[in-house]
Amino acid sequence: GLGQAPEQDVRAAPDVDLRAAMALAAGRDRIAAQYTNGFADVLALAAQAQNEGFPGGDRAATTAVVQRLHLECLARWPDSHIVRKHGEAVAQTVLHAAQRWRGHPAPDSDAGFAAWDEQLKREGLNPGTSADLTVAALFAAALVGDVPCKWHGT
Repeated sequence: GLGQAPEQDVRAAPDVDLRAAMALAAGRDRIAAQYTNGFADVLALAAQAQNEGFPGGDRAATTAVVQRLHLECLARWPDSHIVRKHGEAVAQTVLHAAQRWRGHPAPDSDAGFAAWDEQLKREGLNPGTSADLTVAALFAAALVGDVPCKWHGT
């Protein structure tokens, strides 16, 4: 389900290291782009999570932070998993819908949010890249006290 790449396709043995392979995919895959930008997006999202009180708080507060972070990803970049599976236009539609929810203080408390989530599921739209970036950001936020400005590998 990854499609084909003109260079270093996953179906063949690589002849470059991981960072070089990720650099080749960075223009079409937001996760690969993290390897070329020093995980800047993940770290910025982690800082946002910390600014919103994560980790900590009760279950409802944590749920709201997780949802807002995921919506931030969906509203900021076309989800590259959706692009790969359904095309750029569909990913842009999801991005614009997420922008309407961006900044909502508690999306889970709005029935419209649940309805939109159900619509995405019915249409087979899985914003997997945004979910992966959200989890990575939450992991980074939980690991460190203050999120570093740069990843040590850059």
